[in-house]
Amino acid sequence: MGQWARYDYSYAEFHDYPKLGVWPDGYYATYNTFASSGGGEFRGIVYCVFDRLKMLAAEPAAQQCIPIDDAASGITPADLDGVLPPAQDEPNTAVGFVGNALALYRFHADWSEPLNSFVERATLPVAPFAEACIASRGSACIPQPGAGSSRLDALGDRMMFRAAYRNFGGRRSLVVNHSVSVRDAVGVRWYEIQDPGGIPALAQQGTYAPDDGYRWMASAASDRAGNIGLGFSLSSADTMPSIAYTGHLASDPPGEMAQGEAVAASSGGSQSSSLRWGDYSSMSVDPGDECTFWYTNEYIPADGVFNWRTRIFSFQLPGCASSPDFAVWPRRGAEVLGRGRTLSVPLDTAALRLAAATKVLSLSVWLERRREFVFEGQRWFDLSRWGVLDSVIVAKTTELGTISPGETATLTLSAAKDAEVGRGQGYAVRAVAADGTASTSGGALDLVDADFAMDLEADTITVAAGATARMRVGTRPLFGSAEPITFSASGLPGGVTARFEPAQIVAGGSADLLISAAAGARLANAALAISATAPSTAHVALFH
Repeated sequence: MGQWARYDYSYAEFHDYPKLGVWPDGYYATYNTFASSGGGEFRGIVYCVFDRLKMLAAEPAAQQCIPIDDAASGITPADLDGVLPPAQDEPNTAVGFVGNALALYRFHADWSEPLNSFVERATLPVAPFAEACIASRGSACIPQPGAGSSRLDALGDRMMFRAAYRNFGGRRSLVVNHSVSVRDAVGVRWYEIQDPGGIPALAQQGTYAPDDGYRWMASAASDRAGNIGLGFSLSSADTMPSIAYTGHLASDPPGEMAQGEAVAASSGGSQSSSLRWGDYSSMSVDPGDECTFWYTNEYIPADGVFNWRTRIFSFQLPGCASSPDFAVWPRRGAEVLGRGRTLSVPLDTAALRLAAATKVLSLSVWLERRREFVFEGQRWFDLSRWGVLDSVIVAKTTELGTISPGETATLTLSAAKDAEVGRGQGYAVRAVAADGTASTSGGALDLVDADFAMDLEADTITVAAGATARMRVGTRPLFGSAEPITFSASGLPGGVTARFEPAQIVAGGSADLLISAAAGARLANAALAISATAPSTAHVALFH
């Protein structure tokens, strides 16, 4: 591959269990730290980033490390899959769990002024779970057949590798997993998080434990079609440690690994004298087609200790090879259209694998109405009953209706003056390539009589423990009558509260956001979602 450079970084403490993630602005790593290489006192989790651009140029490269002052499990940083990079300036996100919630740590790295770098925390409540083997000493409860075989360590106290990130164009997804207790066995709890670097949402979650076998040390990733491949170790009192895998299709019910299970490799014996069965496994996706999953895990050929071998194999899930290798999506996701008004909606497009970059796409649009219908397995609507959209034009500057992946088109929506108003409506844009493959993406649409804009005085505020900080939130009427607006905030860390003075204004007015931290509140950074809701529509802004 040409020249390469090796980098060496030293630490005062022992940095154990390193996990790596590739990101545009850096190589990110998480560590569990101890007083010495012999173990000793646990010193906590450290989240580091290395200057990737300098390293690619074989130049001296700095690192930045920030301790995670939290009672979280072991955490794993996001690792990029696919052709599309994250959104501009999107932070790398490491994921762990605290209680019955996922803990997301977003590293905002500033290479020009490292003192401005920070990690902020967000939480996502999930279905209750108990860590795998939590009732067993040393987290070792995985059985194997054979007299004298060891109980194996489930590593249930940490997130497994990888935290697989993929940008699908219209959505950004992070897939993670860890091991949990299920009945009298162990299963794999997996999650798909959308928009992890912004206002995160839990798209789906599930626990894979189809029988009384013990499944642990898993890894998961998404292909370009949105299918999820899941590989893991499998063992029981009757089954020697094996490597197995399953899958979730994008069309499967949320949270279900519905594609059955296959065993790729079986051990020829059981492990003795050691409870450790590796540390993690790895599921990744082939960049050649963005469909082929490659899974790496361990097995042993015969009874023994530390006589493990590595098995690497590949598989595909149904439908990916014939799925679109390009995407089209509305840039803003949600739009507000006034009656008797015209709205320009930017549409972004991208190739989801390199070979699709030369395709020519024909664009069209579907609009929602009260009567719904199913199109290509997805539920869409048709607005024509309203007579609301007198003209619908999909165009770019020079050529009507066609575009190449990577270019931007403009969707122009015009609403009649007597159109029926309604919130939570929608539209879908469809792109069709010459080979017949089609990509469809939807956007939310409020059809209203009035709209407003929300303006934050700043995007960051600092508040001291035991004190209150204040920031102005302004509004501007865009069209129609000025409506009353109610404010709220979500995503606050423990010990921190928010209120608005006044809590309600009329569009064109402003309010003060007051952030108060209790005395002795733990040092923390957080991203708040500030919501402004009027009778016609609502807007949300992210605030650090």
